[in-house]
Amino acid sequence: MALRVLHYLTGTRNFGLILGGEEIPQINAFSDADFANCEITRKSMGGYIIFFGNSPVSWSAKKHRGIQALSSAESEIMQTTDTTREIMWVQPLIFDLGYPKINGSTILHGDNTPAECILKNDPTHSARTKHIDLRIKFCGEVIRNAQRIVLRYIPTKLNLADIFTKSLATVRFRELRSALVNDMTEIFRNPNSLKLSL
Repeated sequence: MALRVLHYLTGTRNFGLILGGEEIPQINAFSDADFANCEITRKSMGGYIIFFGNSPVSWSAKKHRGIQALSSAESEIMQTTDTTREIMWVQPLIFDLGYPKINGSTILHGDNTPAECILKNDPTHSARTKHIDLRIKFCGEVIRNAQRIVLRYIPTKLNLADIFTKSLATVRFRELRSALVNDMTEIFRNPNSLKLSL
């Protein structure tokens, strides 16, 4: 496995992030979880990516810790909560960096309708969800308020965080990767080929 990782890193050494470009004062986030992904612990894998304008500014991919999710909806709720916490940290940071006019709420894209329904309706009286009650209350309160974060459904094929949670077919992996990073080979050869509106 380590050799495969090193081989991939060698083959993508010219890939990188391009920050800047057209100024879009909007924060968008994508969140995803893969239920019971680990074959040994049966913990779910979760990931998110947060964009300011067209630039990724925060991302994560890690196995869930703590409470074991008992369904895909629960694993998505746990991941949405983690993503919400990160957004609440990123928002004031971007504001302090000189962007006080962030347009409205951050859009948080997720691809699990049952999780969205639970968070928006707060059914914490249910015996099925009371073991993650605090997460539902925290995340649900932020989302129902809709001033800082708006939860919006997005089909799985458009969810950019899908790349962080599971093994993907080569074509799908490259498709998602191209939305996150760029091949910088031409830019390294000719720096004038990169034209950003400053």
